Amino acid sequence: MVRLLFLFAVLFSFGLSAQISISYPVNRQVFQRNNSNEASISILGNCSDKTELVQIKLEPVVAGQGTLVDWTNLDTKPTAGFYQGKLTAKGGWYTLKIRALIGTSVKDSSTLSRVGVGENFIIAGQSNAQGVNRRVEEVGAKDDRVICANFYNWIKEYNSGTNAKLLELQNLDFPSASYAQLSSNATIGPMGLSPYYWANLGDLLVQKYNVPVCFYNVAWSGTALRNWIESAKGLSSVNPWETSLSYPKGFPYANLQRVAEVYGLKNGIRSVLWHQGETDTNLETSQENYVANLKELIALFRKKSGLDIPWLISEASYLSAYNSDGIGCKPGLTSSSVIQAQKQMTSLTDLLQIYSGPSTDDIEIPRKSDEYSGCVHFTKEFYPVVSDRWLTSISSLISANATPVLAKAFPQFEKICGPSNELLISANTNFKQISWIKDNAVVSNSFTKLPLKPGTYSMILKDELGIEFSLPSFQISSMPSQSAPVLKASGDTLFCEGKSVQLTASLGTGSYVWNTGEKTSSIISSGNGTYKVQTIGSNDCASPYSAAIQTKVFANPLTPSISVASPYFLYGGLKLFDVEYNWELNNAALGSEKNTYLRVKESGKYSLYASKKYTAGPSCVSPKFEINYSIPADGGLTMFPNPAVTIANIQSVNSLKGAEFTLYAHDGRVVLQGKIDEDGTYGLKVDALANGLYKLMIKTTNPNQVYQRTLVVGN
Repeated sequence: MVRLLFLFAVLFSFGLSAQISISYPVNRQVFQRNNSNEASISILGNCSDKTELVQIKLEPVVAGQGTLVDWTNLDTKPTAGFYQGKLTAKGGWYTLKIRALIGTSVKDSSTLSRVGVGENFIIAGQSNAQGVNRRVEEVGAKDDRVICANFYNWIKEYNSGTNAKLLELQNLDFPSASYAQLSSNATIGPMGLSPYYWANLGDLLVQKYNVPVCFYNVAWSGTALRNWIESAKGLSSVNPWETSLSYPKGFPYANLQRVAEVYGLKNGIRSVLWHQGETDTNLETSQENYVANLKELIALFRKKSGLDIPWLISEASYLSAYNSDGIGCKPGLTSSSVIQAQKQMTSLTDLLQIYSGPSTDDIEIPRKSDEYSGCVHFTKEFYPVVSDRWLTSISSLISANATPVLAKAFPQFEKICGPSNELLISANTNFKQISWIKDNAVVSNSFTKLPLKPGTYSMILKDELGIEFSLPSFQISSMPSQSAPVLKASGDTLFCEGKSVQLTASLGTGSYVWNTGEKTSSIISSGNGTYKVQTIGSNDCASPYSAAIQTKVFANPLTPSISVASPYFLYGGLKLFDVEYNWELNNAALGSEKNTYLRVKESGKYSLYASKKYTAGPSCVSPKFEINYSIPADGGLTMFPNPAVTIANIQSVNSLKGAEFTLYAHDGRVVLQGKIDEDGTYGLKVDALANGLYKLMIKTTNPNQVYQRTLVVGN
């Protein structure tokens, strides 16, 4: 039980982590190389939403069978659950590896065991191209790099292959992922009956060029050239051997068109290998008619497919049949008209890229009369001869630098976030029509900024001719959600007028955007406001806003003004009840002095500012008012006015509270006597005294401090 639980845990863990997959290319797919021995391969697949980088590696399956492409970046910005890219590779047979990274750590990987850059061929014509009914024992290709589209779309009884996918008769829904090594059990789809001599030709080509080779077979037994051109025009063509029968409308040509459409656009094609002429020998087709029909067929095919594929035209006309008693074969017939027509095709000036194929009329003469050979087909003993001649012709075509058709690139997808962070996807491509398909239904025909919900999608593109180019199914998920940034203040967010606070965002990815419009990571607030910030990623995806920070400004109190109230007092003016005054001498605080009046005890620079403490807020201060003031040179006590008529004000540098005063007349008499009961300025009433000189003596509470002054009473 413990072991089972452990196994389940391992499998469950693996299922969570193994999220990267390869949708395209598919196993054993071969891409047509150009004349520089290179091909551009489109790559498409799914990955975790957390993947930050997808890398690719092409590794020769066997040393010497290609050129290593070590780990290189394929998609530096995979989003919405899928990745894509293109890779240029040299001719070869490769294992394709994909890995997903977060930061510098590899989190997942996937492998496609076989993918190739090499040569692709379409086989067309009649039975000596299609192959003979499958024998119990067939001879397949020896080399792993000889490939075919392994499915079958003709009469089931003629082909008992065990590996091929069987389609209904004339079904044009060709599978785009059914590739297989051309073994004894494989079928060269859609019409191949058996490996025939093509398997041996594949081995020869692989040996010579050291690249993989893939075949498609659209040949149709017994067809005349007119059947091909009539069906290319959409007509139902009469069977040349049984005039009461007709081929299905559009066939046999429809298979050729569809193979070019399904495989030619995606993989590229080196050449059409045309082997046909036996039936036209029987029909006694003239050279003129054969040239006209084949020329029109090729031109029409190129026009309708949009693919200027080179053609190799074999020289084949040999025809024989069973004797009337069914035993042995009649003497074979050849047609110089057909042969000359096939030769003439290679010298046309108004139809280019037509090349000479093999001459086969002299191979295995006479042919055998067994059920497979039927007096016209090659036997396996002569497969090496036929394939060797095809090798020579194909080699000449390649040496002549015939321009192959190369694979078209997949659309480049641009993924951005919409206003509500929904996925908007644009497909950048030269195709003219697009159909997004989900659950077998077309959901959109938009190229740009299409909002897509998560799901499995495929795509059909069409060019200006209406030729289809399909993309395999792949998963699309939502755009990745972004975490809200963190917003912090450098100080108190409640501050006084003239102050400010710095607000800084962190832990976000992308560019910062504030609700106030700023686009920096930090801003300065010097007023009232509510601030929050979000990030905008490289795909226009917006994070949620951060938690908001509110700032509030509190007014500073009004600036007081200093005036001289009296020789030993400065006055700061009226103040509000909730405001404090703060005095300074020579920039040093006079901490205990908070009132509007300040007793001045020494000369210097006096300053005053107002302060106010707000409830649940800061303490704010006004600007300072400054004054330079010198105290009187009177020993620390002054009287004013002097002379005095009614009152003489007495003021000291120190407090006189509790001091006793005595006023003496000039003859020594005491005329006034009393006690000063408060600090500040004491008003001594002299209006009842006679005019004259008087002597004032003040004894302070400090026994060592006694003041004597002369007072003049009267004008």
